[in-house]
Amino acid sequence: MLGGACRTCFRQLAQRQAATGAVRLGAAANIATPGIRITAQRCLGMESVAAMGAGAAVLGGVLMRNRPRPVTPPCDLSMQSREVPGTGGGRIPAYLEGDKLVESCYDGMQTLHDVFKRGAMVSNNGPCLGWRPGPNKPYEWVTYNEVLDRAAHFGSGLIALGCKPNQTSFVGIFSQNRVEYVVADQASNMFSMVTVPMYATLGRSALRFIINQAQLETVLCDEESKVMLLLTFISNNQVSSVKRIITTEVMADEVILMAERHGVQMLAFNEVVRLGQQQPHDQVLPSPDDLATIYYTSGTTGDPKGAMLTHRNQIAELGGAVGHFQDTIKFCPDDVYISYLPLAHVIERIMQLYLFTHGASIGFFRGDVKDLMSDIQALQPTCMATVPRVLIRIHDAVMAKVQHSSLKKRLLRAALQSKEKQLVKGILRSDTIWDKLLLKKVQDQLGGRVRLMFVAGAPISGKILTFTRCAFGASVFEGYGQTEVSGSGTFTIPGDNSIGHVGTPLGCNLVKLVDVPDMNYFTEDKQGEVCFKGPNVFKGYLNDKKNTDETIDDDGWVHSGDIGMWLPNGTLRVIDRKKSIFKLAQGEYVAPEKVEMVYNTCPQVAQSFVYGDSLKAVLVGIIVPDPDVLTTWASAKGIGGHIDALCQNEEVKSAIFHKICTLGDQAGLMGFEQVKDIYLCPDQFTVENGLVTPTFKLKRSQLKDAFQTQIVDMYHRLDLATENNNNAANNINMNIPNNVDLKQGQ
Repeated sequence: MLGGACRTCFRQLAQRQAATGAVRLGAAANIATPGIRITAQRCLGMESVAAMGAGAAVLGGVLMRNRPRPVTPPCDLSMQSREVPGTGGGRIPAYLEGDKLVESCYDGMQTLHDVFKRGAMVSNNGPCLGWRPGPNKPYEWVTYNEVLDRAAHFGSGLIALGCKPNQTSFVGIFSQNRVEYVVADQASNMFSMVTVPMYATLGRSALRFIINQAQLETVLCDEESKVMLLLTFISNNQVSSVKRIITTEVMADEVILMAERHGVQMLAFNEVVRLGQQQPHDQVLPSPDDLATIYYTSGTTGDPKGAMLTHRNQIAELGGAVGHFQDTIKFCPDDVYISYLPLAHVIERIMQLYLFTHGASIGFFRGDVKDLMSDIQALQPTCMATVPRVLIRIHDAVMAKVQHSSLKKRLLRAALQSKEKQLVKGILRSDTIWDKLLLKKVQDQLGGRVRLMFVAGAPISGKILTFTRCAFGASVFEGYGQTEVSGSGTFTIPGDNSIGHVGTPLGCNLVKLVDVPDMNYFTEDKQGEVCFKGPNVFKGYLNDKKNTDETIDDDGWVHSGDIGMWLPNGTLRVIDRKKSIFKLAQGEYVAPEKVEMVYNTCPQVAQSFVYGDSLKAVLVGIIVPDPDVLTTWASAKGIGGHIDALCQNEEVKSAIFHKICTLGDQAGLMGFEQVKDIYLCPDQFTVENGLVTPTFKLKRSQLKDAFQTQIVDMYHRLDLATENNNNAANNINMNIPNNVDLKQGQ
């Protein structure tokens, strides 16, 4: 039954429309649903029915105008990139007008300092950087102009301390993401200095290498432990260039005394700011081709390499991203971003540049991953960059909550199926009845306002991608690239919610494939090594001509080491890895990352490491189970025990082995690409134990050393099994009756 207020509203609407002759009552009556029409006839009489019908027509028109519409993609989704003649197969996005690559995005924006100034202007000096002083406390903010003022003072203070306002001043930043990090970065951009980000998880030897190769004289640190590490290097005569350490936190007296003993000047961040206020220096702005940052790539073997990125490189990358997204997703000063991926990684830097360009606000997490969700919920961001593992954990947590309730499971399945039907039509929304009844709790895990997510750093499965889009009603874009191209070289485009690819080239670079004969990948089959060329390509590695020449060819193409494949719609799929391939004893090449990507889709598997000995014919694997999923699964099977005990259980091992092999078969892995034995390890591969890089790539050499005993044991068991099988075969042959003619196969 309609309430009295509703009837009055409908009657008033109908009377207004009837007065203007705008509504045909007969047509309106047909629009009303049968249920309402019957109720109206029974309760109101024919005059009321006419009014009701007219009102329904008006309301229907409003709903039609306001109903969600599909995102309009910037180009035809059936062909998202095109080949540029004369480039050897290089492709650019189909939406790009002409063949000229993008070098910037807005008039007059040529350096990273210009980016920040634009943000201050378009935000009208709005909130820029936020931090949370403690648990259960709200975020506090500084404005764009406040950051610019502090940066000018900090840069002047550095000059007063002896830093030169030119390209010879390399400023190390050994800190988590925080306000002072950005201030120091902007100061360097104002005075033509070069920042060198560092992070503890690189390891001691890598940090020593960076300080020595870059000859760092000034380092900004946020924690006492990092200061002590630097002072230990100095006291052991392992580094000699460091003259001053600037700290964001108060240091203990003994730390200050240790610095004094070794002739190192120790200053608080605010002391340097005050010094700059007392001794201001005119800005010395950089040119576009000046170095802005040296990013040291962690690498899986050997010393890190310092990728030199200019202002022009990063402005071009920013221009490519803005051209790719801005017409559709429209970042603006109302957007809020959660910063937790390390600023020492280029993808976080580019994300922040994009946000600064459009005057958005950036809030930093407090530094402890355990508090990340709490910080996100307090900040309520509208956009975030993330890595697949975070989204996998959210997915798994949701699935675990409904695991033991068939009703909840059915409701969740219905909700996701309903949202996926709209997703296929290009519609993303978070205001359906399913969102209000069921999915809001999921969305609230990330603050309840996220509309945009950018995923990079590792491949993400289609299942997780689709779940995230449906559960959050958010646009989720997957990117692919590397430090050497200033971030991403490709990104999925707005409006394309398909899975299984990393999108189309950004407008700032060409992307092409080249033959890799050893792996049987050829461009005539639309497959080969992925290469990039454009104004976003780095200048080379600092003081490392050998690696520079191996990465950039004579024509200026950066060779990624990844194997890609062009799909019929012009998008790129990364299918293999060139650099980590190895050859088994029978001569077959194996790309372990391809196999691991398949095995990691198993719900019970958190991580996997596939190993092959060139003297052996088969692969073995180290599997790290997901502790939550495994214990739940084992309990349902009647197998109890802690994760350590479960990893030693033969029934559990056998079940996981068969699950990953089944997934391998379904993914089309060849027999020689499947592991023949596994070892279950209860402890995850982490940055702290040195088994993965800070970008979560496996350190294969270290993993091999760490699990040498288990690898030897697995191969020993496999050798014994092969020997026993051979003996059994010999016994069968020895028992063949004499009257059988083997030549005739009887």
